[in-house]
Amino acid sequence: AAQLAGSMDEGNHLIASEFIFLGLTHSWEIQLLLLVFSSVLYMASMTGNILIVFYATIDPQLHSP
Repeated sequence: AAQLAGSMDEGNHLIASEFIFLGLTHSWEIQLLLLVFSSVLYMASMTGNILIVFYATIDPQLHSP
């Protein structure tokens, strides 16, 4: 039991670089629609975050809490 516990302390070293939604849909049209929709949401989120950082950088009143 002591050997088993010692080998479990090393942890998981798996690094996932991608994931796949299996069974979400088999239709290429719906997959393309989901890709475009999620890409637009991602770009809108990134643009909003960049604008927040930009405005916080140029406006001195936003430098303090």
